[in-house]
This record gives sequence, structure tokens and C-alpha cells, in this order.
Amino acid sequence: MDPAAERQRCWVHKTANALDKMPKTVQPSAKSLMHDIYQAETEQDVRNAFIRFQERYQTK
Repeated sequence: MDPAAERQRCWVHKTANALDKMPKTVQPSAKSLMHDIYQAETEQDVRNAFIRFQERYQTK
């Protein structure tokens, strides 16, 4: 989260908005990977989860 941001959306709304832009067939697995990002315990775990998400869905 960015403390300098004027407003921040909660993860529920961020996730829903991102999934809305994706094909319905990939939404369940994408949602799972997004959960891995925001539920990660360490910064390195966040980075690894984000990389996995990008590798899988960047072109989609």
C-alpha cells in the first residue's frame, strides 16, 4: 500500500476489477494467484507470487 496515495482500493475490489478484464475460464486460477500475492508473509514471497502471476497472465 502506498501511504502517499490519495485513495486506495481494498484488495477485494482490486481483485474483482482485474478479474473482470480476464476471460472467465482463467478467473479462478488468476484469483488464486492474486491471493498468493496479498497473503504473502514476506516481501520476497510477494515478489515471487507477482512474478508467477505475470508469467502466467501477462500476455492475456
